[in-house]
Amino acid sequence: MAQGWRKDYLRYKGFFLDILAIYNSKPNLKAYLELILSLGTIIIFSIYAIKPTILTIVELNNEIKSKENTVSLLTQKISNLKIASNILQKESQNLELIDKAIPTGANVEQLVKQIEKIAFDSSVVIRNFSSANIFLKGSSDKKVENELPVSFSVTGNYQSLFLFLQTIENLRRPFRIDSFVFNSNITADNEKFIVLTISGNVPYEYEEK
Repeated sequence: MAQGWRKDYLRYKGFFLDILAIYNSKPNLKAYLELILSLGTIIIFSIYAIKPTILTIVELNNEIKSKENTVSLLTQKISNLKIASNILQKESQNLELIDKAIPTGANVEQLVKQIEKIAFDSSVVIRNFSSANIFLKGSSDKKVENELPVSFSVTGNYQSLFLFLQTIENLRRPFRIDSFVFNSNITADNEKFIVLTISGNVPYEYEEK
């Protein structure tokens, strides 16, 4: 077995020595072989060196695109917020009018002041004013209707009373008139006067606390 190994060794040694002799005897072959080996080495190392760089560049490009999309979305949101802020500033006065039209809570005192002013401007006199019991705040087992039932009477001449009625109908705070009645009465001095009685409901916003 040892002799067989030696035979193979000598044979392969001779084979490589022959190749080496040919390699040394032919300069062109030597140059071509060295060139091929150099190019092969360069290609192999280039592949291993460039591949991670290419992968890194691809990842960076994807990350840049993702961040560009994020920046675009943020820019659009900022633009929308600016538009919303401008609209809010323009409509802030209207929001105040809405709050006055549909106040939080029944706000009976404000309603009475408005009716008193309308009566003064219309040259009529308020005889009485009444409202039903309402639930102002807190929690209740009963259903809250969010409406304030009111009834009041005023006196004056027909034109003044008619003007008063029209103004009540166009009140900024919505007033749903359920009924109105004109009555003619006589004073103790036998003087006639007209009484206008109005009944209706005024909405308000109820907040449970």
